[in-house]
Amino acid sequence: MVLKVIYFCYDSNNVSILSQLLPHEQTTQVVESNPENSYQLQALRLRAVIKHLTDPIFAVEPDGTIFFFSEGASGLLNVTPSKVEGRKFTIVLPFSPKENLQNMFTEFLDKRSRVHTEITYDNRPFMAVMTPLKDSTGDKLLGGLIELKDLSEQKRLAKMQIDFVSIISHELRTPISNVKGYLDVLKNEATYLTSEHKTFLERAYASNERQEQTVERLLDLSDVEQGNIEVNLQKLNLDTILREVVKIWHPEAHAKGIKTKFLYPKFSVPPVYADEQLTYRVFHNLVGNAVKYTTSGTIVVKLVDEQTHVAAYVADTGPGIAEDLQKKIFQKFMRGENTLTETTQGSGLGLYLARRFIEIMGGTIQIKSEVGKGTAFKVTLPMYNVDPSE
Repeated sequence: MVLKVIYFCYDSNNVSILSQLLPHEQTTQVVESNPENSYQLQALRLRAVIKHLTDPIFAVEPDGTIFFFSEGASGLLNVTPSKVEGRKFTIVLPFSPKENLQNMFTEFLDKRSRVHTEITYDNRPFMAVMTPLKDSTGDKLLGGLIELKDLSEQKRLAKMQIDFVSIISHELRTPISNVKGYLDVLKNEATYLTSEHKTFLERAYASNERQEQTVERLLDLSDVEQGNIEVNLQKLNLDTILREVVKIWHPEAHAKGIKTKFLYPKFSVPPVYADEQLTYRVFHNLVGNAVKYTTSGTIVVKLVDEQTHVAAYVADTGPGIAEDLQKKIFQKFMRGENTLTETTQGSGLGLYLARRFIEIMGGTIQIKSEVGKGTAFKVTLPMYNVDPSE
């Protein structure tokens, strides 16, 4: 028998466990003609490594039975390895909700790749990250390695940031509103303004409206992050909302020489089950973005019955969005390179909030874009299930 370095198969989804736990020069491979002996050697090596780790880590069999428990995990949960080894981790460990652990384990067995979930212990939030343990061929699943990451500090800092945003936004709301009132007076009552003065006034008014919108979106962000968004799910005719949104943005689109079209299917589309205000705000943002970023061509809003849900499309012939940016477009404060102009200023929160609003209502939002040709957003919302008593 020749001993070289024990290793577990590595790829993007099956991280080499020993390469995570040991320096590269300490990892070894077992060359062994007997697969059973090879597995036993790997298991012994893994046990030796995990046992003395100060990080909260443990390993489980493919059926969820704990077979290694680190000193860090023992200290965190105040249990000895002998109390938990040989038992199912989804049952014996004092985390809640246990459904999260079970769902993570089910997903792990299905995908055989790294998965994670949030759980709590002793009123502290943790992220459980489960990584596959495989043999040297990468074919046989030996079990999973679970690492527990304390999220307390991360959550605390995130709350501080959101609280700060909320406080500042509330403080800015009043002066911005006051400035808008003064500008309204000048626009409506000042008869002595020159043409140049009126141009300056229009620019100031537009800038004030952008500031007002930014503050409102920051307040929305605070509410979303803290789970304070009020949702009133009800029966909605999506075509009514879309027609209203297109009507509102039509004058600005027409002024830029852009055509707007609302395409409705020949057969009636079922109502959706959604919040009216949130739905309106999502499509007001999507159509508004199309108008802002499109310099010529057409904006099309289309409604489609897709059997299990209702889909709405907002497509434009604007500059398009690069593929790498499309993957990040729904993140907070994300804006494209072509948006850094005065005419398309924004907070970078619109699409993030649109995604969060849609997800809160049980829907989805997707993007398809090609640079130089345009962008299309697809929003799906659940159909309204008719109550037999109605």
